[in-house]
Amino acid sequence: MTRQQVTAAVNEAIRQVQVMSGRKMGAIRSNTRPIGNLDGFDSLSGIEATVILAGLIGQDFPDNYNPFVFDTDRRAATLDEIVQNVCARVGVIEGEL
Repeated sequence: MTRQQVTAAVNEAIRQVQVMSGRKMGAIRSNTRPIGNLDGFDSLSGIEATVILAGLIGQDFPDNYNPFVFDTDRRAATLDEIVQNVCARVGVIEGEL
């Protein structure tokens, strides 16, 4: 799996959460913070998206893992930061998993 595939999977997980919740997706860029920038997307939505993401990329994440929020300061992560976090977690290094 490549970083580009992780990015696509994160976007798809966010899309699925927004659709299931009846909310608009909106445009997502690398600097978009899903929590705070997308209609109704909150930390619980981040957990839901993380569960969906795990299935999309075939990985198991710990129950307390939420790449949409930084553990240290509880700050909402940007799309680029989310992807970077997931890639580090699953071992993607600019190339393949």
